[in-house]
Amino acid sequence: MQLAAKFSRQSVLQCNPNNPRYLMFGSKVVPPLNACSNLFRNVDTSGNQIIIDYKNALPIANQIPAADVLAGRGLDPIRDMVAIIGLASQSVKDYFGTPLNRSTGASFTYRAETHAVIFQQLVGYINGKLLPLRTLNSSLSSINLFASVFVGACIAMFVRVTANSIGLAVGGCMALLLTMSWFQKSALLMPVAPSALGWFLGFSSAFAIISGVSRSQRRAIVQVFSSHLSDELSAEIWRQIKNLLTGGKSKSRRLFVMALLADIEGSKRIGNSMDAESFTAWVSRILDKLGESARRRGEFVEKYTGDGILVIFGAPIPSGTRQQRQDDAPSALRCTREMRAAALELNRSTDGHQNYRLRTALNSGEALGGTLGISGSMR
Repeated sequence: MQLAAKFSRQSVLQCNPNNPRYLMFGSKVVPPLNACSNLFRNVDTSGNQIIIDYKNALPIANQIPAADVLAGRGLDPIRDMVAIIGLASQSVKDYFGTPLNRSTGASFTYRAETHAVIFQQLVGYINGKLLPLRTLNSSLSSINLFASVFVGACIAMFVRVTANSIGLAVGGCMALLLTMSWFQKSALLMPVAPSALGWFLGFSSAFAIISGVSRSQRRAIVQVFSSHLSDELSAEIWRQIKNLLTGGKSKSRRLFVMALLADIEGSKRIGNSMDAESFTAWVSRILDKLGESARRRGEFVEKYTGDGILVIFGAPIPSGTRQQRQDDAPSALRCTREMRAAALELNRSTDGHQNYRLRTALNSGEALGGTLGISGSMR
């Protein structure tokens, strides 16, 4: 302080009239380190300590060996300058690890160099080129930490893919660090490590919760529509889950649908001539083929009717446009032809069993769509 005041032709010590504990360097009021600072805990705050601002890079000043000084060599660069005399020898433990080492890769900073940093910092306060470093109080520090956790959790709510979550977690942490670096350039020290940790915990916790909820919702879809949908249609329902489902059930709505009903002609007569096990196997063989034909085309198997099947075009995802409704009709016709072809193929390989005579019917119009029944017995 004496060197900085002498160099700047200022009084050595001036107290802030509003707070005698605060020193003034020129017109700058410099608050001392306090125990409530967010960057320090259990810190010794006796005297009038200030935070050192390591904005320099090594070497921060000309260095002249003592032998040259005694011989009168190389003194011109320090003429009319402040000279700090100190040891610069690794054999004497008078050096420290400081942030200055990171910029040069040096293992330590000599005490004389640290004094030079403080001197330049105080001169910067006096001539108005530097602002005193400030820290957040405990309340603002807590708010900052809560905000980091909250923002991380909010962003995680909109992420559904694990790969995207990793990118957002890293990108968000980098953005947080850059923001805090900007504040520190404005002489406001920020709790970087707690904020980054808070962001990570908030993001990862929210993502884990949302992923768990998503898995539960996916299981609900499987329970509601299992054996009725193709994989492609199941994926589309998952993409439109908010529009299609509520409370684990499909929403009730009016739909314009095309219905395809296919059943086996004469099944009652054939059933009377066969034992129960053989008849069940015979019916199941054709119904499996009919269901495969429907699901292969991405349509909704609404139900099996004992010896038949009811396939709905335009549900559970509504055909919202006129063009989509018009496309349902040819899709239903193609599905009908595939079902008839499947029946003929089975007839060629029945090996003496009863042949299948398939009856089909198509109809279109408005229908009510939804899910009836309680969990475990939905229809």
